Amino acid sequence: MKKKSIVSIFFLLSSLLLGHGCIPTKSTLNPPAASITPSTSLPASTPNTPSYPTPTPSPSPNSNPNSYDNIIRFQNYVLQETNFARTRPQDYARTRLSSEYSSHTDNGAYEQLNTKTAVPALILDARINEVSMSYANLLAQQGVITHYLNGTDPFSRCSESSYHYPCSENLSAHNAPEYNASTNPEQAAIAFIKQLIIDNNVANDGHRENIFDTTIKAMGIGFAQNTTTQEVNYFVQNFGPQIFVVTPTPSNSGVIINVCDNTFEKEVLDSSINMPVLVDYMRTNCSNSQAAEADIKTLASRYAGRVKVVRVDISHCKAMSLTAADVNGGTSFALPAIKLFYNRTGAGFRDGAYSDNVSFWSSKIDSL
Repeated sequence: MKKKSIVSIFFLLSSLLLGHGCIPTKSTLNPPAASITPSTSLPASTPNTPSYPTPTPSPSPNSNPNSYDNIIRFQNYVLQETNFARTRPQDYARTRLSSEYSSHTDNGAYEQLNTKTAVPALILDARINEVSMSYANLLAQQGVITHYLNGTDPFSRCSESSYHYPCSENLSAHNAPEYNASTNPEQAAIAFIKQLIIDNNVANDGHRENIFDTTIKAMGIGFAQNTTTQEVNYFVQNFGPQIFVVTPTPSNSGVIINVCDNTFEKEVLDSSINMPVLVDYMRTNCSNSQAAEADIKTLASRYAGRVKVVRVDISHCKAMSLTAADVNGGTSFALPAIKLFYNRTGAGFRDGAYSDNVSFWSSKIDSL
């Protein structure tokens, strides 16, 4: 029998707590003497308080070599899945919860979502991401699932980071294969969000309430693995009340994902439903493509957490090299060709060599 554990806690500014007596203030929250399962006690925390956020933590060394790109994909899939539930709760219930509803294992989620009013989509914030990734790595290293590791809590981890605001937090840990974001990021995103929305054995359905909170605007996602621990896969989801434009620094420099024929639909079109996607169509042996590479990296860093940046090398992606329709509606194009997608449609296109790529595409992105 697979073991699992979930915990949720919700922190808000004390001024917002007046109308919510069931939500404890920071001063009333004490680290619980909890356990992952009734028969397994949590190890004692070490006395050293960690420094955070760390510079874009890499996945656990126990992950496969492609896990870093997959964690980036996982974060975007979690954003997509969370926004699917928030903006289309009835569709989410029918699509994701029908079997659990039929077997009476949905904990009332199906019927509740069918009566919910849609709430705005969230943005993936790079600063919260750093907090979430840092804490996921700490949980995996110590093999525990708690909001209070090494004397910290969600309030302090976010408010004392570069984000500066307190966060609410969902945690989950599982050893089942479908929760392994390093090998199947889309399946893991669906599994984690579905489990948190069903929220079995959690007081007041706290995870579900966090996901549908109307006061939050931004989200961060953390995932880490430790195959020597009971739960293996550790997930952190933090929510914040403000959105920030992130200034490029070495710790949040954007990641550019390589996309080809068989991944374009998911990585570009599907992802663009909830987050703009900037696509760089290029060739490695093209001098114009090489000249534009620095601009693409600058844009990826400037909009880390707000825009997904992908690269399509058409010398390897045969379908895209043979049809210009994938790039510019059937007309011919020069390299590099850069296209902005939003909500599965083109929101900007330009091909050829230019010296103002950064300002041109920044203007396009900021206008969305």
